[in-house]
Amino acid sequence: MPGPPGPGMSFCHALHERLLPSYSSYDDDHQAAGLSDMTESATPKPTYGVSSMEVMVSMPGLDFVRGIFACTLPEPPIMENVEPFDCTAETGHVVIHSIPGLRHYNPIGSVHGGYAAILLDSAMGLAVQTTLPQGFGYTTLEFKISFVRGMSQDTGT
Repeated sequence: MPGPPGPGMSFCHALHERLLPSYSSYDDDHQAAGLSDMTESATPKPTYGVSSMEVMVSMPGLDFVRGIFACTLPEPPIMENVEPFDCTAETGHVVIHSIPGLRHYNPIGSVHGGYAAILLDSAMGLAVQTTLPQGFGYTTLEFKISFVRGMSQDTGT
């Protein structure tokens, strides 16, 4: 199974990369034979942006979050910074799985705390959004993180 996504990969793009078999070893043969590149057609291109208020209030929160994860709605631009590659949403429950890379390191040689903060704030906020009826939204007012150990690229925690 492929490893973590590369730079610029989105929720859905990275998830498709993880779930689809790798065709890279014979892509050239397919193209030479005039066949389409299966990875290009099966993997949606990431679209980062902010949905309009009209779009957000037009659907229940769970549908809105699932639309982001399915790439039918724009993915939040902040997520370009953490490159998640697996995500799920149920009512009141969102899981975002991401593995830190070297680009997430701080000057002292561990993963920057902002990496964890982005993931936690996003998962908490989207979990709240999944519980809201059509016409409502949320915002994070406050949250606190207490780190018990440093994160690294090797441990992921």
